Amino acid sequence: MAESDLVGASKSGSIGSTCDVVDGWTFASVTSGSGGDCIFGLVAGVPIRVRLCGPAGHVGFETTVVLAAGESRDLVATVAGSVRRFAGRVVDPDGEPIHDAVVELLPLVPDQKYGTIQTTTSPGGAFAFDALLGDVNRLSVVHHGFVSLDVPNFHLPTSDEPITLRLERAWPLRVKVVDVAGRPLDEARVTARAISPSGIVGEKFSDGWPDEPGGFRFEDLAAGKVRVDVELAGAHYEQDAAPPA
Repeated sequence: MAESDLVGASKSGSIGSTCDVVDGWTFASVTSGSGGDCIFGLVAGVPIRVRLCGPAGHVGFETTVVLAAGESRDLVATVAGSVRRFAGRVVDPDGEPIHDAVVELLPLVPDQKYGTIQTTTSPGGAFAFDALLGDVNRLSVVHHGFVSLDVPNFHLPTSDEPITLRLERAWPLRVKVVDVAGRPLDEARVTARAISPSGIVGEKFSDGWPDEPGGFRFEDLAAGKVRVDVELAGAHYEQDAAPPA
């Protein structure tokens, strides 16, 4: 089993492990350190579905179990389909490794019963995931000072050969929000959206992070103009900004 696989059983309770109940299912995390074991208390005489899900929501095993009163049973989950390894390297535009970048594989459709699986890159920019279920995930790579990489439908490579993921350098932007008397306003929400060369404002936005009284910083903006939106007390104030020449 992979780190953070989820084992779920309908109409049951998990014994001795942290679990979440969602839509009639009890989900418990199973990590490699546990030896792949998970114990459920099942309702006697009632058909119970047992399911093994990868961290991104791929179902690798599912079956129905009916237990008699007082009966216990060991169930071995044989994962259907391929179990994949995904390795790579994160570099900057010059090909230099990026250390401590966060690489995540997320569910294709957000669902609270599925988590994410993540790792950080080594000093050489390397990362690896072992024993992944399924072929398609959402991929995210984040590091401050670089434009975040987000691939909604990322197909895992067909070979175990490491791939290279290249991040674009971001341009820094700081926004100061003050009232008419020049007093800083910390209650605002500040976002920025990219403006295309034809003047179309994109839907995807970045959030500004507070770094001083009334001050907000952006560290993941791609090259090009952006429209900054300041939301305060239900009102919106907009202004365009461009990278330094």
